[in-house]
Amino acid sequence: FEGAGHQSTVYLNGRAIARHWGNYLPFEPQLRGLRRGVNRLVVRVSSLRTRNDLTHWRRSRFNGYGNGGWWNFGGIHREVTLRPARRLDIGRAHAFPRLTCPTCPARVEVRVLVRNLSRRAVQPRVTVRAAGQTVSLPTRTLAPRRAAELVGTLTIARPRLWEIGRGNLYRLDV
Repeated sequence: FEGAGHQSTVYLNGRAIARHWGNYLPFEPQLRGLRRGVNRLVVRVSSLRTRNDLTHWRRSRFNGYGNGGWWNFGGIHREVTLRPARRLDIGRAHAFPRLTCPTCPARVEVRVLVRNLSRRAVQPRVTVRAAGQTVSLPTRTLAPRRAAELVGTLTIARPRLWEIGRGNLYRLDV
């Protein structure tokens, strides 16, 4: 789910398999419990806020906590993709740049969540490419049906920083 707001509950064949809060943050539930034949995937999305949400500090006459906006504010408002995942799966990849000054080299920490979906232990090899560099992340043994975050670092000697009118993006391949 690329975006659903604000509170989402995903059901597979009548059983809740995931909950998510946040309008514009993607999330990816695992469809454990698929059956042969027809399966029913149901998503309940509510834009109502609760007393614990930081986004609505004023009290509302409707439910006491704020109603979350107008009618088209809630619901599924970005793409939904079903994708097969076999044996090994990359759940997410994040890049965290660290700059000590605007002209200094950038140290980029890359974190990749790898899931072992098989019934045997595996030792995944993950390679990351960005800004002309290739880095192999440290490997570790993943037990069956377990996940681990692999972490590595790469350095960009002369990073081109984002400026208004001169935007720059770096591609990250995992």
